Amino acid sequence: MTSTNWTGKAGSTDFGTIGNWDNGVPTATVDGFIIGAAGTAVSVIYASGTTSAHSLTTDFANLTVTGGALTIVSNSTLGGNLNQTGGVLTFDGNAAVSGNFGVTNGTVAISAGSTLAVAGATQFGPFGTGQINGPGTLSTAGTTTIEETLLLGGGLDWSNSGTVKDDGDISANGTATLTNLASASFNLTTDFLNIANAGGSLSFVNQGTLAKTGTVAGTSRISVAVTDTGTIASDSGTLEFDGGGSFSGVIDGAGTVAFGGGTSTLGDLTAVNLEVDGGTAHLTGSQIAVS
Repeated sequence: MTSTNWTGKAGSTDFGTIGNWDNGVPTATVDGFIIGAAGTAVSVIYASGTTSAHSLTTDFANLTVTGGALTIVSNSTLGGNLNQTGGVLTFDGNAAVSGNFGVTNGTVAISAGSTLAVAGATQFGPFGTGQINGPGTLSTAGTTTIEETLLLGGGLDWSNSGTVKDDGDISANGTATLTNLASASFNLTTDFLNIANAGGSLSFVNQGTLAKTGTVAGTSRISVAVTDTGTIASDSGTLEFDGGGSFSGVIDGAGTVAFGGGTSTLGDLTAVNLEVDGGTAHLTGSQIAVS
């Protein structure tokens, strides 16, 4: 496979400038390499146009997409930070990001059979609206911070094995599944947050810890279907489930966990401050221990 290396000799940070590469801009049949050095990381900006790169390899380099449409066709290794403030970034192959991943605006699309795996921190926001589409997989292993309205769709499968700090609303405008894996944590860090469907259908699978944290006695709502086999906790106020689902883990915390809508199936549960104030709750477990 033909390759091209970033040189920056044109004197700009523009991805689309031919003179910044030793063999022209990457194409669908040309691999791109952006390699910096320790202490002198390279910054490259994709701002406009429509480009397909066969693959991208970065090391000691930060790539930012601000506009246009960039498609990475094959498997890629991104050794620095990846940021998006606009435009469309599409992964048709697997991509491993060892640095941080940030989205404030624009759309990230992950194609079927592909995984965008982020080892570092993931940041959604602040002050924007990011869209993450499938039908591929987003895998987050570090700390994920949400400080904006985050839109999910396109059949996305988001798998979290790290820690999510949610300070913004999550809405599904297409189909999506969010799985909080065993030993992972998903924390609603402020009050009056909503995880909801907005013309789409989101399924939330909790195998780890799903918690409303903080000290303010407000209510945060999860209005999508939930499948829970882990731990649900409310440190203060109320964490309310309005979309139904199945619950067979541990419900804990000084606050209240409420079922306020939909049809919820409650299996074997250990619960503190459990409340049913709306919808339908089917008790199917052999025991529900409330302390």
